[in-house]
Amino acid sequence: MTAPSNADFNITTAGTGNIVLNDLTISDNTLSTNRSNDDLNINASGTGTVVLENLKIGSSGSTVTTILDEDNMSSNSATSLATQQSIKAYVDSEVSAVSTTSISTGDSNVTVVDSGTGNVTIEVDGTDRITTVAATTTTATGHSLVIGAGSTSTAGQIKFLEGTDNGTNGATLIGPAATADVTVTLPAATDTLVGKATTDTFTNKTIDANGTGNSITNLEVADLASGVLDTDITSVSGSDDTLASAKAIKTYVDAQVTASDLDFATDDSTALSIDLDSESLQVSGGANISTSGSANTITIALDTSLSGLSSVTSTALVTNNISSSDSTAVRIDDALNVDGALDVGAGFTISNTTSITSILDEDAMGSDSATALATQQSIKAYADTKAVLTGSTNNQITTVTGAHAFQGEANLTLMVPP
Repeated sequence: MTAPSNADFNITTAGTGNIVLNDLTISDNTLSTNRSNDDLNINASGTGTVVLENLKIGSSGSTVTTILDEDNMSSNSATSLATQQSIKAYVDSEVSAVSTTSISTGDSNVTVVDSGTGNVTIEVDGTDRITTVAATTTTATGHSLVIGAGSTSTAGQIKFLEGTDNGTNGATLIGPAATADVTVTLPAATDTLVGKATTDTFTNKTIDANGTGNSITNLEVADLASGVLDTDITSVSGSDDTLASAKAIKTYVDAQVTASDLDFATDDSTALSIDLDSESLQVSGGANISTSGSANTITIALDTSLSGLSSVTSTALVTNNISSSDSTAVRIDDALNVDGALDVGAGFTISNTTSITSILDEDAMGSDSATALATQQSIKAYADTKAVLTGSTNNQITTVTGAHAFQGEANLTLMVPP
């Protein structure tokens, strides 16, 4: 069968039947082969091509409309396939633009992520080094290298391998446990940092020992600079620029004390002295005087009971008892003023007269004592009970009555002044 010139060749079936060409079956829009396990080949003759539109492989996936050969893949089409040559050309071009010594992404972030439990390792050879450099812009504020913690109990750390032992050993910086960020600022000069457990010498450093929480301990004589410690202070400058040793102070003070005496005199003008280096001053009391000492105070006191006194001169003597140390009487040469009661035990004598032993208040004077004084009231009462005189107004006695009537001569005359 030959199709007409410039016209389509149509083969159709009636009903539900299929068109079968040898081993090919055409059913609606489906072309399938009836030969098991054989390939289905669609070939163009000569230089012709097999043109397929809207190609989809399998029942799902994208539909391909064309195959492009663009080295730069500028179409960026999601429905076009790329030729092998264009893929190779594009990849080679992109890889050649990536530096083998640096990564540059403009203003973007560069992130290297290890998604598993492995390590991200950057290795350099020989004397090469890893350098973090701030961008050369007016807004650059510096860049940071952040090392994460190895675990919840292990801090992040940076290890610097040393070179004298072929990099076997190293110095490791470990982040401390902290509840907030901690900043350690390095000195802006070529320097060597000192450690807490190392032995170092400080130069041009100032320590504020009076600052809050600051202190200096374990200073020894060997730690003092030459000339700071004086071991002989017999002759020193008047400036506060040195310290004296304990031995120097003791030697100096001992010498001064040895050369010094305490000079003093007594009431009788006797001159005395005490060698302060070897002697001590004792203050002793005399008769009826006691001394005592406490801290730096000497107390000289009169005894509460006085004895052995030959005389006492006082304008105000406060005492409960005055007695003689022997059998003789206590003598008071001047007037005696007594505030309060005066109790005389053995009697007292006024100007070598009769010794008075008591003062009696007896209205009848019954004791009739030659060594007792009578009170004013007892004298008045006694006198009032004696003779009672009555008579005329001319002072002539007419009658004498009473227990003690006048007795005497018959011619007794009483003379009464006019």
